[in-house]
Amino acid sequence: MDDDEFRESLKGDPVQAAEIYWKEMLYRAHIVCLVSAFKTLRWIEALDSTFENYYGFCTSLRGLIESCSDAFYTLRSTPLTLARDFFVIKEQINRRSGVITLHENLEGLLLHYIQATRLSPSQKRQYPDSFSAKSVRDYLSTMDNEKLDHLYQWLCGIAHPAYESTRIFLFCYEGQTIVCNDSYEMERVLIRDILQAYAPALTKMIRTYMNNLISIFMLLNEFEIENIVTTVDNESEFKETAIWAEVQQYIYESEFLYRHGHYEQKT
Repeated sequence: MDDDEFRESLKGDPVQAAEIYWKEMLYRAHIVCLVSAFKTLRWIEALDSTFENYYGFCTSLRGLIESCSDAFYTLRSTPLTLARDFFVIKEQINRRSGVITLHENLEGLLLHYIQATRLSPSQKRQYPDSFSAKSVRDYLSTMDNEKLDHLYQWLCGIAHPAYESTRIFLFCYEGQTIVCNDSYEMERVLIRDILQAYAPALTKMIRTYMNNLISIFMLLNEFEIENIVTTVDNESEFKETAIWAEVQQYIYESEFLYRHGHYEQKT
């Protein structure tokens, strides 16, 4: 809906405005999750196709790490944010509540994922902070994975002009410097070494990322909006995890908060 039209709706029919606001917010969360999942899949496919090309593999692995970290930066608080206010949001969506709630922080994060880019100083003065991309370090730090940080720094050395990016072609033999491009076997060995050395860190990254994504998909399903219902494989197994138990507890508590007037001050 056009912004001006929404503002008019807010004045004339606040119940409808609340419905529109939260449906669009949930649609946006769904869009971010889908885009993130598709990006991650493409990076994994790129990795799969470069197992004999050290540069291609390292660049794709670096892209995968950035993609997972970027998404987790945006979505890490989304499951509990939506679960905490689940009941009041659902009441607004179904037009059963006179309460109107907004969530500017969640709005900004979801916009950031889709819209953020490098802005010049003058552009930063024109646009909200959510439109300005953070540094990779800001995104990566949210993963809280020290080994992953170390791996990322190494991969940057491969992708950028650095010692790490030249060493597979340079050899010293009997005091002579040899430059040779017959490095394919070495590249395969180096790729295997990376995977063996950093398998635990990469596994932790993927698990953290996927648990967050699945939590959101399943929580969005709870709102029962047809356009954003997602089939989740092994859903019953995930519902047995501590992660979903915490989300479920917040959902239960959200009704208690609503019934006891917690949101009346936000009307």
